[in-house]
Amino acid sequence: MSPRKPLALNPALPWFVAGVVVTLLALLFGYQAYVESLHQDKQPMTLQETIVWQLEWWYLWLALAPLILLLSKRFHVSRPGNPRNLLVHIPAAGLFALAHTSIHTFLNWCADAVAGKLTPFWDAVMRNGLAEHFQLGIIFYAVMVTIASALNYYRIFRREELKAFHMEAQLSQTRFQAMKMQVYPHFLFNTLREITRLMKENVDRADTMIARLGDFLRLSMENIGTQEVALQREITFLKSYLEIERIRTENRLSFDVDVDPDAMNAQVPNLLLQPLIESAVTNTGNLPAHLRISARRENGHLRVQITDNCKKGDNSGQYSSSLMEMRDRLQTLYGDAFYLDSVKSPDGKNALTLEIPVD
Repeated sequence: MSPRKPLALNPALPWFVAGVVVTLLALLFGYQAYVESLHQDKQPMTLQETIVWQLEWWYLWLALAPLILLLSKRFHVSRPGNPRNLLVHIPAAGLFALAHTSIHTFLNWCADAVAGKLTPFWDAVMRNGLAEHFQLGIIFYAVMVTIASALNYYRIFRREELKAFHMEAQLSQTRFQAMKMQVYPHFLFNTLREITRLMKENVDRADTMIARLGDFLRLSMENIGTQEVALQREITFLKSYLEIERIRTENRLSFDVDVDPDAMNAQVPNLLLQPLIESAVTNTGNLPAHLRISARRENGHLRVQITDNCKKGDNSGQYSSSLMEMRDRLQTLYGDAFYLDSVKSPDGKNALTLEIPVD
């Protein structure tokens, strides 16, 4: 599992949601205004008139919203060290409220004129517009600036989150490449030295080791730059490695692999187990040793167990170091959503249990 990238937000989604919200508000307030007009002395407005009036009012603010958001982004009221930005929004609030009130009043004046209710335009602006809705416009502008400030903070948070994601991915890749640089030269040196010896003593075994080394290098080349691989590929890689070690130790090392078929396609970090297994195998010396790898899917997790009878002896520090590197890498990839435990028996044998989340 690579570091989890923050979810991307469709740019059109907030405007769609805003459109739905203002439409619902217009319908709600339109119905409320219609009910109130029924209890007044003057001629009541029809439900259609109140809803149209409210739709015009809310949609005009929605149309002005991009300009207000742009102005708020340019003059961020909460930006440290810039209190003068607040002075920009004080006259802006009056101008936007005036523009909204004038346009809204003009639309209603035109509707009244079409219906035969012609009144002087300036009287309509002063009486029905500025006198009743100008203050509300200023309040609504302040609300929109507050929302814009919250959106600006969200953009900053998203930018920093995305930056942290890329840094984490780069760090993980750097650590992975550094680990490969530590693993391969040591292993290849020992393998090539063993092949040279076998070419003089047992050509068939040397040929077999060369074939297994070819498989090992092919899988390594195929997985270059890959953070995750299927468990099946990781197991094939480990088998190639263990087969080489089995030949090198003249069959003193044996192993078996028991993986549930349902777990074969689970994605696991590339080259996660090999350093730990190499550390275990290195400690076998001239003694017979057996290593067992098992894997199962359990409740949305992949459970991997490695048991061996390899005594850690003088190289126990190498095993502990590999275990620490594994834990650090898992922490980078999964945070706290993993389990890793290594139990050592009194005679130096080891049993490792690993659980990681899988899809």
